[in-house]
Amino acid sequence: MEHRTRLFVIVVAGLTLLTGPAGVEAQAQGTYPVLSWYDEFDGTAVDPTKWSFELGTGSQYGLDGWGNNELQYYTARTANARVAGGLLSITARREAYGGQAYTSARLTTRGHFAQTGGRFEMRAALPLGQGLWPAFWMLPATNEYGGWAASGEIDIMEARGQQPNRVVTTIHYGNSWPGNTSSGTTLTLPAGGSIADFHDYALEWDVGGDPELRWYIDGRLAWQTSDWWTSGGPYPAPFDAPFNLMLNLAVGGNFVGSPDGSTPFPATMKVDYVRAYQAAPANIQIDVPTGASQTQFDAGYARILAADSLRKLGGGDLVFAADNHYSGPTLVEAGRLRVTTSRALADSPTVVSAGGTLAIGSGVAATIPQVTLAGGRLEAGNLTLGTAGIQRLAISAGSITGTPSLAVEAGGRLTLPTANRLTIDVGSLRVAEAWGGGLVDLGAGEVVIAAGGISAADLRADLLAGRNGGTWTGLNGITSAAAAESSGGARTVGYLITAAGTTRVSYAAPGDTNLDGTVNVFDLVQINGSGTYGTGGSSVWSEGDFTYDGVTNVFDLVATGGSGTYGRGGYFPTTANQLAVATVPEPAGSAWLAAALAAVGLACRGSPNRGPDSENPGLACPGQSG
Repeated sequence: MEHRTRLFVIVVAGLTLLTGPAGVEAQAQGTYPVLSWYDEFDGTAVDPTKWSFELGTGSQYGLDGWGNNELQYYTARTANARVAGGLLSITARREAYGGQAYTSARLTTRGHFAQTGGRFEMRAALPLGQGLWPAFWMLPATNEYGGWAASGEIDIMEARGQQPNRVVTTIHYGNSWPGNTSSGTTLTLPAGGSIADFHDYALEWDVGGDPELRWYIDGRLAWQTSDWWTSGGPYPAPFDAPFNLMLNLAVGGNFVGSPDGSTPFPATMKVDYVRAYQAAPANIQIDVPTGASQTQFDAGYARILAADSLRKLGGGDLVFAADNHYSGPTLVEAGRLRVTTSRALADSPTVVSAGGTLAIGSGVAATIPQVTLAGGRLEAGNLTLGTAGIQRLAISAGSITGTPSLAVEAGGRLTLPTANRLTIDVGSLRVAEAWGGGLVDLGAGEVVIAAGGISAADLRADLLAGRNGGTWTGLNGITSAAAAESSGGARTVGYLITAAGTTRVSYAAPGDTNLDGTVNVFDLVQINGSGTYGTGGSSVWSEGDFTYDGVTNVFDLVATGGSGTYGRGGYFPTTANQLAVATVPEPAGSAWLAAALAAVGLACRGSPNRGPDSENPGLACPGQSG
């Protein structure tokens, strides 16, 4: 949108058809993968945090008629600029207002957004009619190199309403007016094409080693140039400084001439969206100071499509509310990263260090390939582990707050460390048991489930699925890598249902009825005191059911003897494949079993009322004849 077109010069680089082999596809996401700013016009009014209105006739800037003898008075009325139905409508009207015969609107991002280089896009349908002048263009945020046009102007798209199949692209540079110059081209749309239809108009602006400006229409290269200069500084000035975005619909002026009786009013420019992209740094760092809160949009990363890594620094809150698609890791090193949309971290494995927090908003089913708590915290109300949520959650140190409802679906995995004792709290736990179901690997850790968060029957089923026939290499259910890898005897996973209904599920050895990390005579006394041994009645781990079959019998005692832990002190591994130092020698073989049976007060003929010839052969002592 040119100012002062009394010296308006367009050096036509060639009349370009946007069809045929000369056009090449734009590679916007490859070259500029970070959506740095956008307006999709999904609200009900022009967003004042993104746009400001420029009003009047330009006389306040010493540019009456906006320097081009234009005929409109710009307003901020909804009659001239309205947002509805996902569109911004800029409408020119034939009406007396402010001493002019026409009204319209002119919007700028000045004071809200400016960027040096990148990709800038608009999808719009433009009005037809003599004397109508819609434009999507850019002005410098500051006149660093001098007054217009020494500091530059970039016209991404201008159109004459009386030329339905043509648009113009232009850059302005050189000296300050009146010593300015310009270059550009007129573009002809493919046969049958009209500016009244929606088209994508875009500019890619390269800065750095090989400066270049490239214009695209509907994804096809239309024109490009690297040829410009300014008296205010060395090349690539003036196009190496931040520019604002502009949208307007002018009426009349030197570029288009005045409207006539054939011009339809009201005339509307309809804009579907405006977007700005920037190149992705190899490693993005966003530092939010303690006490502050900032959205990724505020930080200049409205949407991130590529990054080798992203580091969240500073003690403040950073809010991710966009659908990002970068595959590099996200490192939450300090403060809080709050996720308020499901795909904010859809392709990024996320590591939360000590001092950092990953907070998943209420009702948000976040999709993340892996979350690793390396000393940090995870805040969540509900967690789904699987292809439709967080695929893997690994906790080497840290905590989960909010006692979330935890569902481990098919393909999902929760992993606690193998070598360190770690306890996490959840409100409920559900593990998919079907083929390819979920997996909870407790390592040497423990999960505490709130009262009512899992039934004993479901828990036993999950344990049996993870046990995989005693090998502890199952692909779903609840298992323990520490149990599978430990030397010195069998290991398993125990559970304890407290009087309050809370369930503890822990790396354990058969016989450890109270999950205190040791197996001794007190555990055998506990089995005896429960009164369930040999009765065939329902039994849980704390009553001696170490094989998860729902009853306590001699096979559970045999499992305890085979664990190699009775009377040896703590059995938790200090490192993988290494047990804690034994403190008490363990009785061996049948001597241990006899001692165990004696400790629980059970004669080798069985419990009261159930002799060795009863219907429950599990009560017979090993080696005893009938």
